[in-house]
Amino acid sequence: MTKTKFALWSFVLIIGTFVSCSITDQITQAKQLSRCDFVIMGVQEVHLAGIPLNEGMKRNDLNAGQMIQLAAAIFSVNMPLDFDILLKATNPNDKDAALNKLDYQVLLDDNQLISGSITERIFIPAHDTIIIKIPVNAELFEVLSGKSGDAVVNLGFRLSGQKSNKGIIEIKIKPSIKVGLKDISYPGFISLKKEI
Repeated sequence: MTKTKFALWSFVLIIGTFVSCSITDQITQAKQLSRCDFVIMGVQEVHLAGIPLNEGMKRNDLNAGQMIQLAAAIFSVNMPLDFDILLKATNPNDKDAALNKLDYQVLLDDNQLISGSITERIFIPAHDTIIIKIPVNAELFEVLSGKSGDAVVNLGFRLSGQKSNKGIIEIKIKPSIKVGLKDISYPGFISLKKEI
């Protein structure tokens, strides 16, 4: 066997070993992922029509400028709602877990706000907890078509955590892993709910 052929076969053997180890690692991380716990921690950075809603804030807490901004959003039938959901992922296993993609649907009081995907690889070390931030950007007049401006504003304010006007946030997640070149998705959505 010539030196060139020997070098080529050695290269193929080394690459094959790395690919095989990589696939084995991916399968192991996928198994560990199935044993992880996911919990909604809460929401943060809530903005309704560009107005920051602090925790426990009510409509009568708005200043004059914010009231005008909110009224303008109602009259223009354009009520953007932006916030982040904090999703806690805990890996109780002895080995690391990972996912390559996370599809999600976000609902507030049974009204679907958005659906989307996080396409960055998410790595959860063994015996550790991470926080996954899920961005939500929704146009409430589209979500609540046919509802009054008052109903739209009330839904937005539910995210501020008012004790008298709590809402239920639900996120449905579907993790996917990559094994070799193929994406494998969890068979259905995992539903998580929290009263806020």
